[in-house]
Parts: sequence; structure tokens; C-alpha cells
Amino acid sequence: MYIVKLLFKTATLDQEKFPKFIRVNPGDITLKFVFDNIRNVGIAAALFYCGALIFRGEPLRVFFDLAYSQVFVSLAICLLSFVLWSLNLLQAAFAIIGQKERPIVFIGIVLFLLQAAMGIVFFTHIDAFFDG
Repeated sequence: MYIVKLLFKTATLDQEKFPKFIRVNPGDITLKFVFDNIRNVGIAAALFYCGALIFRGEPLRVFFDLAYSQVFVSLAICLLSFVLWSLNLLQAAFAIIGQKERPIVFIGIVLFLLQAAMGIVFFTHIDAFFDG
């Protein structure tokens, strides 16, 4: 019984705890916002692809004369790509859930589905880069 009460307890995503650049006002949510998020996922995927190319040892000779420098550079680029994707995911979560009181189960389901959808878009972009 306690678990059921806990699952249906209402909560909200408090945007005030986050930096201003990640917050979403209800008036900002338009079709352009959706396509901007898709574009940002594509940019993060392109960065990940660049990191993967450097890791594979493609001929990108900038400062790779140091031992294992291409591994560190590629991992840093892939990590940056993941951070950008995560920030985009958080901003999309703020847009969908907003500041309304919602059951914790609803918030969890929406965040899971959003992460799955954005993960599919992210890895589809990466797959398209490798195929192209």
C-alpha cells in the first residue's frame, strides 16, 4: 500500500534549480522548438562521429604525435557529445512535463520514453554518418 501511495505521489521538475540556459518557458514550446531539439541531437551525433573517427585512427593529424593522444582526444569529444545530448534531453523533459504537479509514475514513464526516442534519433544519426 505504501508503494502505491509513493508511486502516485505528485511531484514537479523544479526548473529554478537549473541554469537559465536549460529552462523552458511554456510560451517557448513551438514546432521550431521541436526541430531545434532534433537539430541539436544531430549536432551531438556528428561530434560523436568525429570522436569515433579519431579513435579509429583516421588520418586527422593535428597533434597526434604524442603517444595515445588520439585516444584521449576522441574520448573527450565523445564525452562532450554525450553531455550535449543529455542537456538536450533535460530541456525536452522540461518542455514536456513543465511545472505542473504530476504523479511520479507519469514523470518516470515520460522520461523513459523521451530518453528512448532521443537515443534512437541520436544513434540513427550516427549510423547514417557511418553508412554515408
